[in-house]
This record gives sequence, C-alpha cells and structure tokens, in this order.
Amino acid sequence: MAASRFPRIVSLACHDLRTPLATVYGFARTLTRSGELDERSARFMAMIEEASEQMTTLLDELGVAARIAAER
Repeated sequence: MAASRFPRIVSLACHDLRTPLATVYGFARTLTRSGELDERSARFMAMIEEASEQMTTLLDELGVAARIAAER
C-alpha cells in the first residue's frame, strides 16, 4: 500500500466506524433513560456510553491526523 493512500484508508475507516458506534451509543442512552434498568445494568450502560464517547473522540483525532498526513 502506498503511503499516500494510507490517510485515505484511515479516513474511510473512521467514517465507517462512526455509524455502528453511534448506534451502540444511542441504544445505551435509550436504555439508560428508560428508567427500567436495575442499578447494575444502569452502571454497565453508563460504561458503554462513556466508552462510546471515548471512541468518538479517538476517531475524531484519527481523522484529523489522516487529513494532516494527506496534505504532506
């Protein structure tokens, strides 16, 4: 794989990962807000939400790095 194609592949991967990540986050939020979870399940949903937010931030940063690398 040519070095110039790598940023494009990273950018595409970041884009493609956002949809399933948003789905996981959305379902976790919906379940949390439903008020039907016991304390343990609510704690797990909060952990899923937090991890999803961290992954979103990581994908954002990776996308920025790919755009910077593409301009070199």
